[in-house]
Amino acid sequence: MNDNDILQLTELDNLVSKNQLQMIKAAIPYISVNEQRLFSVFVKAKELMNTVSLCEESADNSIGICSLETEETSPVDMMNAMKKYASEPERDFIDLVTNFLEASNLYQSYVKDTETPPHPFTPKLSIMDLLMNMLNPEQQSMFETYQMLMQTMGLN
Repeated sequence: MNDNDILQLTELDNLVSKNQLQMIKAAIPYISVNEQRLFSVFVKAKELMNTVSLCEESADNSIGICSLETEETSPVDMMNAMKKYASEPERDFIDLVTNFLEASNLYQSYVKDTETPPHPFTPKLSIMDLLMNMLNPEQQSMFETYQMLMQTMGLN
């Protein structure tokens, strides 16, 4: 992420961090170190309290405001949304995973559309195995971590 990049607040930040809190955050670099610590903790505590309030309003479902209106979202959509908050190496990795997921979806679509049964002597390699072999060990480890995260979140 460049120093020139201006980060927008996420939908959740918009819900839990009112303008007054943003103004306090903007003023923090201009006050003494002891005051910086105090105001930083105050702002984060207030944001946490606002988040808890949102979650407790079950009849209102305010936290649902953060949800996308469309039902058809994918891990690729989620990763593209996360990308604007990522550093350059993280963006590169997100691009790698996104391309991997799109290639996997394309392959699955191809397999689904072809009616020809596989040849009995064709090795049983999955697209995941093929693509994992193309990554270096560090990328494989990072991908496995993201894959486990997506499985935990029920996105695969």
